[in-house]
Amino acid sequence: MPETGARLADMPQLKLGRYEIAAEIGRGAMGTVYKAHDPLIERTVALKTIRLDLSHQAHQVFEERFYREAKSAGRLNHPNIVTIYDVGETDGSAYIAMEYLQGESLDTLLDNHIRLPIERIAHITLQIANGLAYAHQHGVIHRDVKPANIILMRRGRVVKITDFGIAQIPTSAQTGDGALLGSPRYMSPEQVQGRIVDGRSDVFSLGVVLYEMLTGRTPFTGDDLSTILYNIMNFEPAPPSSVNQDVPHAFDRIVMRALSKQPAGRYPTARDMATDLRALRGVTPMVVQPVNPAPDTPATLLARTRQTDKAMLRTLLSMISLGIATVAVLAMIALLVSSDASHAPPVTHYIRAIIAVPAPIASPSQSAAQKFISVPADRVQTVKNNQPNRIAIAALDKKIQALKIKRAELLAKFTELHPDVVIATLQIKRLEKEKRKLAREKG
Repeated sequence: MPETGARLADMPQLKLGRYEIAAEIGRGAMGTVYKAHDPLIERTVALKTIRLDLSHQAHQVFEERFYREAKSAGRLNHPNIVTIYDVGETDGSAYIAMEYLQGESLDTLLDNHIRLPIERIAHITLQIANGLAYAHQHGVIHRDVKPANIILMRRGRVVKITDFGIAQIPTSAQTGDGALLGSPRYMSPEQVQGRIVDGRSDVFSLGVVLYEMLTGRTPFTGDDLSTILYNIMNFEPAPPSSVNQDVPHAFDRIVMRALSKQPAGRYPTARDMATDLRALRGVTPMVVQPVNPAPDTPATLLARTRQTDKAMLRTLLSMISLGIATVAVLAMIALLVSSDASHAPPVTHYIRAIIAVPAPIASPSQSAAQKFISVPADRVQTVKNNQPNRIAIAALDKKIQALKIKRAELLAKFTELHPDVVIATLQIKRLEKEKRKLAREKG
């Protein structure tokens, strides 16, 4: 950890366990970080303390998670991860002894509005991705990737990630008012919803950090916790190059993929993200895997529908040369150019219905065109009949999302066993059950 605080030479010698405190490095919501000396092996360490104010039962939960997370993180041995040496408890505090670093945190640079060169940003992000990839490969998820947990040494030529697993440890400091205000901006949507997370959650958080380095601001902002959480769930940020014109467009594709709302739309692993970042070294032209498309707006949906319609019409026109249903082709063209086309279903609905559903067995006298056109109307009528269910499901989705945001806010103040949290959880489960029932009826 970097040293930023005053020395304690004039104070009586302080000790935590066997560690002799030399200087205070910094303070946070959870506790204090010190520069300390380990007399057993004559080594300087960073000593992170965690204040405890827990009931007996809560203390048992803390100990279980604290030692489990510390043990997992302590097994990590990678040049981009801060090494953990020891953990322990004393005098109402827990502590973690870790590698002492001469450097500064990334948030210090960002808070001072220091704009990093594009190539340096790519280099820093690549090192973070490499460290996360190694941790994920060994079954360790960080859960709190943010600038304060990223240490830059030698002006960013060497990057270290710290505080693996700390976000999982329950302490009273994490349940106080405002205790989470430093981290929500970097949370993934699944963290906001209280779902189980995997390495793709860290990929999302790294995408937020990269966005902030490129633009000088985080993609999801707000005046209060509720607004920030809502924006993480619903807001699609502008590509970095539209905020900072010095950012190459190649970064847009990487950032926007990492920030996909759905984990399946992101990079499958941090290693995959590192591969694309490695191609950016020197900011050279690169080929990036396609970004999962953003949710459709009416304009993009109409444009893509028209493109698909044209492609499908070209297919039908080619069928004419094979002697297939000239009348059917003309019928499709008539639908496409009808005077009320703005309200009619796209021609692809009819064509796909024709392709997917076999026509009824016709008498020998029934024409090919009659057999070809007889099916779509039934399919379209079925879609119309399902409209009320779709509206009801969409309404339930909004209620569920609002409740999940409310639950996340409550969890910032209380434990999962608090009555308000329990009630919100039960309400979410009830609405999700109702949604599944409607979905089955729709099917």
